[in-house]
Parts: sequence; structure tokens; C-alpha cells
Amino acid sequence: MRWIKTLIVFVIVLGTGAYIYFFERETPTTEEREEKARKVFDFESEDVTKLSLRKGERLIVCEKREEKWQMVEPLDVKADKGEIDRILSRLEFLQAERRLKEEKDKTLNLKDFGLDSPKGETSFELDDKSFTLLLGDNCAVGGNMYVMLKDRKEVLVVRKSLFDDLDKSVDDLRDLKKDLEKKPDEVP
Repeated sequence: MRWIKTLIVFVIVLGTGAYIYFFERETPTTEEREEKARKVFDFESEDVTKLSLRKGERLIVCEKREEKWQMVEPLDVKADKGEIDRILSRLEFLQAERRLKEEKDKTLNLKDFGLDSPKGETSFELDDKSFTLLLGDNCAVGGNMYVMLKDRKEVLVVRKSLFDDLDKSVDDLRDLKKDLEKKPDEVP
């Protein structure tokens, strides 16, 4: 009779262990869920095929061609892969400090956040989707700034350093190593 009780306890423990192993081990932790909820984008930077940076009238467009980056506007030159990878990595891991959403009785006035005429715009494309991030004013406190995904009714508060990471010139994004390399017979 004792061995039947032992067998029942063993089956229960084995069943519980199997359930945990097969179903619960893939469940994200609370911290992982919170971090994923704070992420602005859900993409992998190596999947991006096109990057556009706009500030005022200046537009810089870079495209990935056969695993190499090429600036196509305003110049048609080789782009600095390292600098583009840094920008895309920053966007991939960008987290919102806060999310401001429209409510039933209160709409968001984009002018309050500098998003009615953004100071910058960053767009990037993957094979199957594209994203456009509008850059607004700095927050009054906290070292943050307002941003918004185009065509969404939500204003995000992110770190102000994002603007510095995205405020690039043509010279910042072009591959200058090629220009600096001289053949031995060209050296004076």
C-alpha cells in the first residue's frame, strides 16, 4: 500500500516538473515584459535596408546594397557602416521613459511637444515594413525629449541624447577612409 502512495507522489512530481519544463520556461519574466513594453521599436538592426535622416531641408538617404551601405542622397558615395550601425543599434534598443496617449476627454496638441513641425525626422525600412520617428522639443526637466511615430496618436518621452545620435551630417555618414587612403605613388 505504501508503494502506491509513493508512486502517486512520484507521478505528481514528475507531471509538475514536465509542465514547468515544457510550458513555463519560455514565459518571460516580469522584468523582461516591462523592458519589452518600454521598447519603441521591434526590429533587428541587421534587417534594415534603408535609412533616411532629415533635419530641416537637409536629407541624407543611405541604402544597403549587397551587405554594404551606400549613401544615395545628397551624394552617391560609400557610407560609413560603423556609423550607420551605431544609429540603427540606438534605434533598435530605444526605450520610452513615458508614453502620453490621447484620452477620451483630452486630445494631445502636437504643438505642445514640438511635433507639429518636428526638428528632425528619421525613417528606416525593412523588407516588409517601415518606420518614421518624428523628433520634437526637449522636455522641461529630466534630460528627455518628445518623439512620435508617424501616424500614431502617442507621444513618447525618450532620452535627449537620441537627437545627438541622429543629428548627422553628410561627412559623418560617408566613408572617409577611402578618401584618406592614398596609393604609394600618389604621396608627394
